[in-house]
Amino acid sequence: MKRIFLFFVTSLFAVAAFAQSQGKEKISLNVLYVGGSSDWMDGGMGISTNNHPDSIASRTGAFEALLKDNFTGVTVVQGSEYKPEMSAKYDVTILDSKIPKLRNRIHKGNEYYGDAYLPNDFSYPTMFLVETGDVLGRTLGAKTDWFCLCMAGDAYNVNTEHPIFNTPYKVNITLEEKPTPENAFEYQGYFSEPISKTQKMWRVQTLDYHNAPQFRIGMISRPWGYADSPEAEAITGGVSAKSPDAVGIGRHGNFFHWGFSASPKYMTDEAKTVFVNAVVYTSKLKGERLIARKYDLGANKADIPFKCSLVTDEAYDEYVQMTKESNEQINALVQGIKEKQAKGETLTETEKMYLSMPLREEVPSKEQYLKRQLGKYYDTYKDNIKGYQKYMKENLPYFIANDNYGFDLDEDAKSLKIANTDKAILNKAITLWEKGKDVEKAKRILDRYTNCLFETPQQWREWYNSVEEKLFFTQSGGWKWLVDTKDTDEPANDYDAKPIYKAAKSIELPATNDNEPVAAGATVCVLPGGRQCVVVKMKIHDGYHIYSPLINPGAFTPTKVEVILPEGYTADSMKYPATVMSASGTPEFQGEIIFSQPLYGVGGEKLEVKLQYQCCDPSICFPPVEKKLELKPIF
Repeated sequence: MKRIFLFFVTSLFAVAAFAQSQGKEKISLNVLYVGGSSDWMDGGMGISTNNHPDSIASRTGAFEALLKDNFTGVTVVQGSEYKPEMSAKYDVTILDSKIPKLRNRIHKGNEYYGDAYLPNDFSYPTMFLVETGDVLGRTLGAKTDWFCLCMAGDAYNVNTEHPIFNTPYKVNITLEEKPTPENAFEYQGYFSEPISKTQKMWRVQTLDYHNAPQFRIGMISRPWGYADSPEAEAITGGVSAKSPDAVGIGRHGNFFHWGFSASPKYMTDEAKTVFVNAVVYTSKLKGERLIARKYDLGANKADIPFKCSLVTDEAYDEYVQMTKESNEQINALVQGIKEKQAKGETLTETEKMYLSMPLREEVPSKEQYLKRQLGKYYDTYKDNIKGYQKYMKENLPYFIANDNYGFDLDEDAKSLKIANTDKAILNKAITLWEKGKDVEKAKRILDRYTNCLFETPQQWREWYNSVEEKLFFTQSGGWKWLVDTKDTDEPANDYDAKPIYKAAKSIELPATNDNEPVAAGATVCVLPGGRQCVVVKMKIHDGYHIYSPLINPGAFTPTKVEVILPEGYTADSMKYPATVMSASGTPEFQGEIIFSQPLYGVGGEKLEVKLQYQCCDPSICFPPVEKKLELKPIF
């Protein structure tokens, strides 16, 4: 399929002067703008290649002017000066630049995680501009992913009923009928109805990379599963090289994504007003959080009918034609770069990359093409494409994504004849366990489709009954049943729980006794998004207890678990286990308990854990104990 390399732009602010000219009072909001990026590119794409100091100053100034004309409190800082805790003082943070890293990218074996910039529990109302939605949000599991840095200056599929078009300022945006982008038709297989030849489009910015080749390009996000959780919404698409429903403006949790690239200097008046409305809308996201975390770019069931549409003779013929055209275009581009090099002209890094590519002449055979499209099903269905399509359609309710961007058939779900997207599958699994029938199957289903770690069918039933009306299924969030709640203690929404539980299970502790009533050990595991996590397990002998850190030091010594971090490491807060209240009302720890603390950092030689506790039985207490445990980081 064709891939257009440079794409769409449009971004933010400039209704301020417009609003003031109409005598409107400033909106009472305190806004932090984090700048440091340009409206123009320098031989590359995105915020990492903006080497235009004049344009950086111009873009920052344009946003500052728009914001100050519309809001009572505006602070402007450069990305290098920003720290996540600064956002606590503001109603809205607008991120328009890279910021200092919490951790460098990780590539070890088959594991790859990008640079981390924001802590996983970052919950302040925030606007991501252009590709900051991916660059800064990827390790958090934000749905504002980098589908394509290819968005130009027009939006379409616009939800004009959304608040950003209606409040506090009503914006009757101008919609103009324009041709649908050519590449959009490559995604026809995702749609049951033909994609229209034209679309009603809204002009967001006056310049984009189509009419100004070095203008910054906008970022579009994947549409599949974008809105499959209640804390996410797609608001507009955008002219790009991708699907018509790809997301140009959207929201996930407390993060509002404005994928258009232009500063207010190059925005239309309508867009400036909508941007101001978007800031106001973002301020109302206080208390919102990411529920469904998109930690990987796995497959979605929408891919299945699309895959079926790609195995026809017509699809292959179209592929051959497009491949030939693409080869010709790239070869002509490479030839032009060679001629430029022969003249002694300086080449950009992108041009040097193209020079290293061999000439493209081959066109895959029908057999090669089908092997690629059918994957593991090729041997079974290579001569029976209709049989393949029938199989995929009939089993659509029971497929689940695998780690290879494909699908596996969930035989457990199929045996129950309940789609994995139907919450009845959870109820059925719990019922089977309660009745002692197909218990292992029931456990597999509950483990596969939830983050919960309940150990008895009674616990599962109590949980299910309490959240049944708030359950929702997310494919983009890992093919899990989650709960629509802002409660951060909801076990179904805890993506860290299983990795920590498995790590704790791996810690082998010696047996305890009356002379040695406490045993402790520790390990390091990897959490979603690439965080390392120190896991400490303690086992307390029956009849004994240690004291919660919540008690006031005095007669008893509170338990303290402290991770000594190598230079360059930072950490989230320590997560403590649940306490048990003694007869006297003192919070205690009993039995087997787990402490965990996520870390950000790469390259440390060792981690040290300091433990402090005092163990007692109902009548006497041992002297306080201090221990040190030494660990080796994974990364």
